[in-house]
Formats: sequence, structure tokens, C-alpha cells
Amino acid sequence: MKKTFLLTFGILVPLFSNSFDASTVNIRKLENTDGENYKQITVALLTCNPEMCIRSIQEQEQSLNRQCKKFSISKYETIYGAFLEDTIIGIVGGGVPQPDCCEQKHIVEICILFVLPKYRNQGIGTRLLESFIEDVKTKGITRIVFPFINVNSYSLQKVLAKMNFEQGVSFSKWIKEQDGTWCDRSLFRCDVSTR
Repeated sequence: MKKTFLLTFGILVPLFSNSFDASTVNIRKLENTDGENYKQITVALLTCNPEMCIRSIQEQEQSLNRQCKKFSISKYETIYGAFLEDTIIGIVGGGVPQPDCCEQKHIVEICILFVLPKYRNQGIGTRLLESFIEDVKTKGITRIVFPFINVNSYSLQKVLAKMNFEQGVSFSKWIKEQDGTWCDRSLFRCDVSTR
């Protein structure tokens, strides 16, 4: 398979130039040795969504380099990646927001759900979420929440609806973008104890 690369933040992010069979995508849990994969997909996410950068590009790159070197996943976090051959093309991850709070130990918050645009609408996001949900259910989690800003993302709303997430609270004018426009934020939730 011929590979092309996107140069961003001084990092070469591999992209595939050919079509592919989505069934060949491997979904697996990320491990502490996956720092470079985490960095690659995070760079791709920030490149596709520059409004998510809260720091300068240089600061963001330095932060990612530090995270990559000491990448570790705590017992309160769950992260899955979608891989095409050896290249990460999607990710879902989250954790217990307040692990020391007895009332919140059954809730997981998704912090990241992203599939490279070229690979969307082929079931990869759904497969990532399915793996994530099955994993957290084994840990006694009964509810998953997912706060996200881009409520106009049709692809994401389609995946969340398919996985029985319901839109809960919405916040108007949650974050101001660089061009001065305001974005809303919505909280989606899914009770996994009934799945």
C-alpha cells in the first residue's frame, strides 16, 4: 500500500493514498508503549480542528513531546485506537472524572473520539465506541458522558445515536473561536447498564 505523509507540527503523520477495506482495521487497547501513536493521532486531530488548540503551536508541540516520552495510562483511563496496518487512524479515550468520589466511580467521561476524515463513515468510530463501552462495562461503569463542542458534526451525532447516546444539557456560547464566533457545547450520555 502506497503511503503519503502530512507534515504538521514538525511531525510526519502518515496518510494512506489508496482505498482500503474497513474490516482490516484493527481496534485495540492502547498501552503505555503507544506514546508515539497517541502523539500522531492527537496531532492529526489538532490539525483537523485548529480551534481546539488553546496554546500556540510551539507550546502544543512541546506538550505532546513531553506526553509522548512519559505516556502512561492510569487504571482510571481507557483508550482504544484504530489501526490500519501499523498506522493509527482513530482513537477513543476517557476516564473516571473523579476517581476518589464514591458517587462518581460508576461514570466515565469520554475525552477524545476522533477518526481521520478520510476514514469516516465506514464504521470505525462505531467500532471504537463499542470496544470502549464493552471494556468500561467490565469495570462496573454504568454511565458514559461525552461533552463536546462541535454539536453540528453530523458524523459524530450519527455515531452517538447509533450507540444509544442521548443529548442532555447544552451550553450556549461555551467557547470563543479565534475568528470571534462562539461555539455551543452539549453533553451526551449513555446508560450502559441497560445495554
